[in-house]
Amino acid sequence: MYDIFLQRGCSSLPDMTGLVEQIPALADPLVQSRIVQRETQPGFLGLNLPSSLASTLLECLIVAEASACRLPVAYRQPSLTLNEITALATHILRKQQVEKFPDASFGPIQGPCDHGVCLGFSIGSIRGILSVSVDKLDGHLWSSEELQHLYDESRLIRRKLAYAKACAAGLPMTRWQERFDSYDIVISRRCRTWPQLQELISVIPELANPHVQAYFLGDRTIPEEQLRHFRDLPFLGLALSYELAGQLAQRLQEAGAQANRIPIEYREPRIRLQEAHVLAEQEIMDLHEKAVPHDTLGPVELSEWQWTPYWVFEARSPELIAKGHIPGRLFAHIDKLDGHVWTFDEMYLFIGQGTIM
Repeated sequence: MYDIFLQRGCSSLPDMTGLVEQIPALADPLVQSRIVQRETQPGFLGLNLPSSLASTLLECLIVAEASACRLPVAYRQPSLTLNEITALATHILRKQQVEKFPDASFGPIQGPCDHGVCLGFSIGSIRGILSVSVDKLDGHLWSSEELQHLYDESRLIRRKLAYAKACAAGLPMTRWQERFDSYDIVISRRCRTWPQLQELISVIPELANPHVQAYFLGDRTIPEEQLRHFRDLPFLGLALSYELAGQLAQRLQEAGAQANRIPIEYREPRIRLQEAHVLAEQEIMDLHEKAVPHDTLGPVELSEWQWTPYWVFEARSPELIAKGHIPGRLFAHIDKLDGHVWTFDEMYLFIGQGTIM
C-alpha cells in the first residue's frame, strides 16, 4: 500500500470530485488543509492506497502544482526512532569529517530534513559541507542520486502535462510523430550508472554493440577521434519507431543521462549554418527592438550547443549585463530542417524531455 508524501502543498485545492468516492478521506477538511499547505512541509497525507490509485492522486496533486511523491506506507511509521537515526547520522558524519577534513573545524549537526523515506543531516565548515541521509526503516544510507529517483514518477507526470500543454499550443515539436517515421537518440550527458536495457536489446540489437554501449558511460578504449566526433554529433546512429526511441531514452535517463529522442533527419541539417545565421540575425534584430532598443549589441555568433535540433545563436547585450541579467545575451534558436524559430517554450520542452533527474 502507498501514501502520498508532500514536500510542498498545492497552490489551490485541486478538483478531486472523481477521487473522493474511491478515497473518502479526501473529503476530510484536515486532509484538504494539508494538501494546500505550502509554508511548511505537509509530509504524509495518512492514506492507504493501492499503487495505481496513489498514482492517480499524485497526478491530480501535481496538476495543482504540488511537489510530491508516492511512497510505501511503511515509511509513515518508521522502525527506527528519531534518536536512533540521529545517533547513527552523527556517528557517520563525524567519521566522514575525520577521513575527509581531519584538520577542519565543523559546526553543529543540522537536521533532520525529512525526505519521506529517510532523514537528512549535515555539518559544515569553510572547507565544505558533509551530508548523510539515513533510511527510516533499516538505517541504510541513501545517496543523493537515489533521492532524486524518488521523484522520477512526479517528473514524468510533469513532462506529460507539459507536453499536453505544448500540443494544445500547437508547438511544431509536438507534430514530430506525424511528420517523421524514424528516430535516433542524442546523448548530451552520459549515464552515471549502467542503464537497464536487457528487455530492449532483443528489439534493438545495436544496443549489444560494445561501441554503442561505450557511449552510455564513456570509454577510454574508444579512439579520441571517434570520441571527438561523438561529442560534436552525439547520436547513437539508430533508426527506431517513435515509441521505441522513447522507451530507450527513458532507460538512459533513469541511469542519469540527458538523452533525447530526435528524428533521424536532424543528423544531417537541411538548413546550413550560413543560412541559419541570416535567420538568426533577423530574429535577434526583432528581439533587440523589443527588449533593448537603445543598446549596441555584439555580433551574432554561433553558440557551442551542436546536439540540439536547432542552431543556437547569441548576441551580447551590454545593457542587459549592466542590469545584472544572466547571461546578458539575446538568443535565437533556428530549426535545422525548416528554419523556423524555436520559442523558449518549445526549447525548454525539448530539453525537459531529455532528463528525469
